[in-house]
Amino acid sequence: PRDSRALTRILKEDRTATTKSIIEKFQCSNPTRFSRATVYNRLKRIGYVRRALRKGVIIRAQNLKKRRVWAKERLRWKIVDWLNHVFSDETSVQIGSDKRIYIWRKSDEKDRPHLVPKKPRSKTLSVMVWGSITSKGKGILLPVEGNINAQKYCQVLQDGLLPVLDWYFPEGDAVFVHDNAPCHTSSETREWLEERHVEGSSWPPQS
Repeated sequence: PRDSRALTRILKEDRTATTKSIIEKFQCSNPTRFSRATVYNRLKRIGYVRRALRKGVIIRAQNLKKRRVWAKERLRWKIVDWLNHVFSDETSVQIGSDKRIYIWRKSDEKDRPHLVPKKPRSKTLSVMVWGSITSKGKGILLPVEGNINAQKYCQVLQDGLLPVLDWYFPEGDAVFVHDNAPCHTSSETREWLEERHVEGSSWPPQS
């Protein structure tokens, strides 16, 4: 029907449009008055539902292969094989930028990258922290000021990792795990770890 085509055209112009704005645009080309419920039900009838945008990462094909190889190498590992691993990461905790975004989409469109709208830039309060966890207990949570580079990362490991290794793995049998961020894989960081005899473990990309 013509009404359905008009609604589809409005949605494809802006998948984040509210029901109110859709009705306003629809009424501009249609003299018949429709209620909010009527428009919503008609959109649902043609397959469109307003859903919360799920956060996710699209993994590149070459990295997908590397991740699969990494997983297969550890497929037969038992729980005991992971007990001496120290997992770590840093993250930015933000206030004011994590507002939920809703989009109109069909059930088979959830993984289409072009439907993911860019979040608007806004002033936020942001704090970066580094932390670690082990099978024996949690590590130290450290605040990190500004952007993190190799030099700053080594200082973080000095203050946050070494005490954890001393507490939980006094025999020196720990395996340290961090991702492939540039400051983690830099020559300065690798040398720092080698000098302190900290054994590292490979980690797949985009993990």
